[in-house]
Amino acid sequence: MIDGPIIKTKYVQYPKRYFPNLFDSNIVFLYILFPLSCVIYNQFTYKMKPIKTFFSVFLFSVPMALLENILEKYTKLVEFRKGWNGYYTVAVLSATFWFVRLFIAGIRFKDKKRKPADTPKKEFNKVDFY
Repeated sequence: MIDGPIIKTKYVQYPKRYFPNLFDSNIVFLYILFPLSCVIYNQFTYKMKPIKTFFSVFLFSVPMALLENILEKYTKLVEFRKGWNGYYTVAVLSATFWFVRLFIAGIRFKDKKRKPADTPKKEFNKVDFY
């Protein structure tokens, strides 16, 4: 979500990536790993109180930022430019996790408000199973 403008303004670049003519970003992270991490974070924090949810995001964003820093330092998979560093990565990842969490919480809230008449349930009896 925030990755696009950061890449377009060349704060972070991915010199080695799949389909470089089509994508400026790392599509494995952007379309597989990060969405999966968001789902795991939302499931992990589903029943937590807001303050715990706020702090638990760092269990996800800090390791991801550390891995990105290691990749930037020892490989040519990631390049930081214009003063970008791991602190910005943690901030952007955390903000994105919180935004997705808020969006999913809104969907869950809206779903709970639905009336039972909105979704008719069919009752089964023994005859229906034979």
